[in-house]
Amino acid sequence: MQGTIAMTDSTSPALAIFTLGHAEASLSFLTLLPETTRDNVTSTLAYRLLSMLWAQYRVDCGIGHGRTLFSLDNGYELRLFAALVDDLADWVPLRSAAAAVRAHSPALSGAERHIYESEFEAKQQRLLEVSDQLQRLPVDLDPVSRSALLIDRCQKLEELDDYGICWALNLACAFQMNILGGIKAIPPFPALFRREMLRFDRSTSWRDRTLRSALAGSAHTLSEAVLSAFRGKVAFEAEFADLRRHSRLGLAYVYLAGIGELSPALLSKLLDCSEPGARKMLRQFAAAGFARHHPPAPAYVHVEGFRLGWAQAPWLRSYSIDADPAALGLFDE
Repeated sequence: MQGTIAMTDSTSPALAIFTLGHAEASLSFLTLLPETTRDNVTSTLAYRLLSMLWAQYRVDCGIGHGRTLFSLDNGYELRLFAALVDDLADWVPLRSAAAAVRAHSPALSGAERHIYESEFEAKQQRLLEVSDQLQRLPVDLDPVSRSALLIDRCQKLEELDDYGICWALNLACAFQMNILGGIKAIPPFPALFRREMLRFDRSTSWRDRTLRSALAGSAHTLSEAVLSAFRGKVAFEAEFADLRRHSRLGLAYVYLAGIGELSPALLSKLLDCSEPGARKMLRQFAAAGFARHHPPAPAYVHVEGFRLGWAQAPWLRSYSIDADPAALGLFDE
């Protein structure tokens, strides 16, 4: 019973260790896939992780608009975010996704361009300061201790900006914290930090518990993103087994599963096809159960049929690759 409690308590060291190991194994799993499958899965994963980073950046910076990467009300903030990610990222699929976001973002007005340029320079400086502190952290500390020490060293920066330094901690650490062993050019590790962790009136024990919980949650999110992208690929190929070789439906599904929702107008721009053609593809996804549509809203929303869990976490529905023989057929002998 005690072992079960330790594994299901979100603040327990055991759960943090388990989820970190699971995340590392999930990333290793990608390398075992055939090249064409791996490219498809990593493209979906890149958009999902970029969406998560954008969602956290909006929270950290108090941005109320731009709910998705391709929202029509996105302003200079999204372009600024994409440029900062491009500076930090080594993983090619994420850089490609960020480039697509910039290419299809609304054009900036003259006033927005001026704000963008001034804020980009200031935020680059903040990221350099956080990155410098990251490089100075002792390498022999465990992830929680390293994160706690980084907070101690960056607390003085919290009061220098209107929205503090949490956004810079989350962006820099996503790419440079090296939580999963210091491997270069891997997917980013999702958000770890909350502004409350930077408060001086919080106890060390509270912060350590909160960091362990955040670490476990972020690692689980990364594992789930990897495996759900793969599971989506398996389900798509099973549903559309007779697809013509040059069909763009597969790429359309990558965008739908990665971004989370698509309108016919946006999909037509991403695929460089007609809007009626894009609408037909989205209707195919809806008919197959991969998307839902509620008129008069133009967007088709991706339907996620996967949740990652494990036996000791009863609040999650477990999934095992061994239970899906069709998935095993994707591997080379």
